Amino acid sequence: SSHYSKTLTLMEGISEIKDWYKDLIQNYLYSGSTEDIKSYFENHESHIPICHFFVWWALEIGFDREMNDREMISQLIKKCYHEFMFSYADFAFAFDHFIENLDEYSIDVPKIVEVLPLFIARSVYDQVINPSYVLFGESFSKDDNQIEIWDRVAA
Repeated sequence: SSHYSKTLTLMEGISEIKDWYKDLIQNYLYSGSTEDIKSYFENHESHIPICHFFVWWALEIGFDREMNDREMISQLIKKCYHEFMFSYADFAFAFDHFIENLDEYSIDVPKIVEVLPLFIARSVYDQVINPSYVLFGESFSKDDNQIEIWDRVAA
């Protein structure tokens, strides 16, 4: 079957996948081990087109957590890129999603304006995303909240 039909089948089961991903992330935060995550992606190669959702949900969980868990999420993001072979696009897509929907998220997660820039800056430091991503984001920001995100990343 084609790549497209696999992706379509995955999209139909996205809420189930979200539950699996969130369970994997929660278990990681509890245990500190990424073995389950590593073996999951090794055994579910068809999920490669939607790795960005894993990053997205990891960040979403991290926004509400304390500094220790946010550090663990940053470590997980680093491993996803350097060891689990997620693509640069998976991280850019996830960060873009939150930046583009900042107003919506800031209602439920007021700390997002403080925490998202920390995750972005850390991802640049960990060589997960390129510094050019930040420069590009700064130049295309549409509103004050988005501009504040990039100012905080730069700080």
